[in-house]
Amino acid sequence: MKNINKYDKLKKEFIKGWNTWNVRSMLSHVLMPYGIAVNIGLKEYREGGYLDEALTSRLSDREYVQRVDNSVEDLLPGAHSYDGRYTFITVKWKGIEIDVESACIDHEIYLRINTKANQKKQAAVVAEACLLWGKDGSINKSGNCIDIVCDQKKVSLKMLGTLADDKNIPSKSAYIAAVLFDYVYFYTGEDKNREEIDRIIQSNRQEYFDKLDKYGDLAKYYQTIQEVLAWNMIYEPQKDRVLTVTGRTWAVEWGGGVQHCWDMYFNGMMYSMEQKELAYMSIVEITREKTEEGFIPNCVAVNGFKTLDRSQPPVGSIALKEIYKKYNEDWIVELIFDDLLGWNTWYYENRQVKEGILGWGSKPYESRIDNYWESVGAGEFFGAALESGLDNSPMYDHIPMNKETNTLFLGDVGLTSLFIADAKALKELASVINRNDVIDILDSRIGKCSKGLSELWSAEHGIYLNYRTDKRCFDKQLSPTNFYSLLTDAIPRENAKEMIYKHLLNEDEFWGEWVLPSIAKDNPAFADQDYWRGRIWPPMNLLVYLGLKESEFDDIASQLADKSGNLIMKEWLVNKHIHENYCPISGEGCNKKNSEKFYCWGALLSYIVLLDRLD
Repeated sequence: MKNINKYDKLKKEFIKGWNTWNVRSMLSHVLMPYGIAVNIGLKEYREGGYLDEALTSRLSDREYVQRVDNSVEDLLPGAHSYDGRYTFITVKWKGIEIDVESACIDHEIYLRINTKANQKKQAAVVAEACLLWGKDGSINKSGNCIDIVCDQKKVSLKMLGTLADDKNIPSKSAYIAAVLFDYVYFYTGEDKNREEIDRIIQSNRQEYFDKLDKYGDLAKYYQTIQEVLAWNMIYEPQKDRVLTVTGRTWAVEWGGGVQHCWDMYFNGMMYSMEQKELAYMSIVEITREKTEEGFIPNCVAVNGFKTLDRSQPPVGSIALKEIYKKYNEDWIVELIFDDLLGWNTWYYENRQVKEGILGWGSKPYESRIDNYWESVGAGEFFGAALESGLDNSPMYDHIPMNKETNTLFLGDVGLTSLFIADAKALKELASVINRNDVIDILDSRIGKCSKGLSELWSAEHGIYLNYRTDKRCFDKQLSPTNFYSLLTDAIPRENAKEMIYKHLLNEDEFWGEWVLPSIAKDNPAFADQDYWRGRIWPPMNLLVYLGLKESEFDDIASQLADKSGNLIMKEWLVNKHIHENYCPISGEGCNKKNSEKFYCWGALLSYIVLLDRLD
């Protein structure tokens, strides 16, 4: 209970002040804990359109995506302080282009809109005053000032600019509209002139960039991490918590908030470089979503959806270990240790497909909300593939399902290796908090599965291979998951060296200018270049990098780090995109519609660079 109270206090202290807390728009600034919002919108006159919510749109051809093609707005997210003290974003929409900057000080906010392009008839920029999430309070407009009151907190919203004469702005609340010309300012608090607001914004802007100076030439890499995490950090009112979603559009599609299992743990690892509170919240909130069976679900959303058939790769203890190494606070380990141990136990008891060898699985379950994803693939090979996190990977094409065990007939090198690494991380964490009662249990699991992993070594092919338990033979398909064995510290060095030089560095399989493809280049499915069928995925790069470091192949790890850095910078320097996945042929992210262009784990590519060069 003491640790729960400590966590709740940490969370409460963080959820305050102005920030982009509202998941539905990156132009919405909210003062917490009051829920007082200032939403920036645009009214254009060429077609009469109104942009009231703005997101980095997800262009998708997948029929189940609700926000299929909202490409009318194009956002280029820039600087974003974790505490909301400074933000910068560029908005392009129907021939209009604006830069929106915000600065916060002493619970007041100052917004500056810089007009860079406009239509023939000048657009209007709108500041809408709202109370979000059912908060009690009042909104009163008098002239060019709007007073918003909540819980005895009063905020007065004002404008510097030319008032727009348009009664047809479709706002659902009180607003102030200005002609979009030159600079327009919206602000709260005492009256200010333009020069005073400019000084506040410049001061907070300088503060933001000064904090990057310690990274020197590596600052651009840390910038990608902070920007994608901070812009995707939201407030989730149902459970009064902070979530850093994979991407805002995903969260909107799921009713306002969604967590994907291993994504959240990776977010925590990236946050740990600078932001302890958000690192803790990222790993605690997803861990709290464990099922009654004891596993962390693949996906859980605020609309009531939860994948009760499957989990995802067990990286939670690995993430917690890395975060603990940074902050050395025992209480956070104590808070979630038993949940992570229970997850490890669930994998051990439910996913062994052969003595000491684990495989992915899924089971049928009764729908709770009649959602498409509650039934598709559940208890089938596709559900098991989703548990792997590698949704449409050719590794799982046509692998039959063992209906008795609800697992694939496939012993998986990647899962077996991650399980061993997870158990070893748990053992280290157990020592930290004096949980000696579980050391022997973990040692037994590590020993048994290390032996199982050794049976997956193919001397003929010089690599650890997946094993078809129904056919009793190796599966020769290769992906970066075959190299996860490097994470375990349980394989002979000569084996590690052989598979690195024979396969990882083989340009006909994995190596090249843009790496690592999610399936070997000589696999026929590589040509598909669709999602996990050949595209580069940042978490794979990270796990292989960590394996190379664990196995002391530091030079090759550094080469992988350099290539990862080149990959993320190719688009970020041009259009601020941080993609979900990339093309191993061209290094592009934008050449596929189903690669979300502002996705948190894309920044793992930069995280690898910083791990390597700051080591």
